[in-house]
Amino acid sequence: METKLRTKVEYGIDDETGLRVHKNIEPPKQYLLEKFIFRQNLINEIKSRDIAEPKFHITISYYDKLLDRDFLIKNHRKLRHRMEECFNHRKKGNPKFSSYFFFCERHKSKLSSSEGNTYYFFSKIKTNNLVKNTIEQKWEWDKVDNEITEGGFHTHLLKSDIPDAVMLGNHSKMKQLRKKALGIEFIPPDTSKSLLHYYKILLIDALCRELPLVGNSKASISIKLANSNYFYDYHYGWEGYVAYGTKTCYNADMMWEVIDNANSSLSSSPKIPIKELTKKSITKEKLL
Repeated sequence: METKLRTKVEYGIDDETGLRVHKNIEPPKQYLLEKFIFRQNLINEIKSRDIAEPKFHITISYYDKLLDRDFLIKNHRKLRHRMEECFNHRKKGNPKFSSYFFFCERHKSKLSSSEGNTYYFFSKIKTNNLVKNTIEQKWEWDKVDNEITEGGFHTHLLKSDIPDAVMLGNHSKMKQLRKKALGIEFIPPDTSKSLLHYYKILLIDALCRELPLVGNSKASISIKLANSNYFYDYHYGWEGYVAYGTKTCYNADMMWEVIDNANSSLSSSPKIPIKELTKKSITKEKLL
């Protein structure tokens, strides 16, 4: 299968491993080829380990411009801890039962200047970056004070499914969450699958809104099902969301910056308490 023309890469399945591999149709641009290799190594790493398959894709936007990546990582840690104590309290830290993949993505950078700002001297003055070229006698745009303003962070999270037994269980943290998000402490055992799925989304939404800088508007959080209907850069389902989360990763350093390796389920050491868990099993060398 051929990808977008600009990638110039053909996908195939390795007969021995069953994993997706690539074949060159013609020499692609090096940075695009490297992005494909990094991304595919990550997908293959997830597939080859005993990790719960991602089911939900969650996008979290912050009402204040967030530039501190360390603060973002702390937010991810808080969210992961809350999800573990509510959805996976018996198997905390074990990715076989509950998995998480966090991506730190920036909004687009913008070109900013002082144009349009209002200042008060002896009278009200509004700045304008149009200046007159006295040699050619025409107006030109002056960009002398323009600066690139770095975009703030938002979060992409791939989360595994919440077992129906957990949704119906009597664990105290889960009862509190159901009361908060659904207005009920117990879910009837005969609840339909579609309604139970809707409840799962509401519970995830409620936990995400506990984080600092997350607003109350619907635009703050988006939760979608990571099924085969989703498609990005010739990857389907949860693989497509991994491809989307790594769309800006053209080298190992960029991949290392985008992936929240401290809170993502890439470790085979489930016995470490979640508050001490630092997941560094995928190194830069493995991504090469």
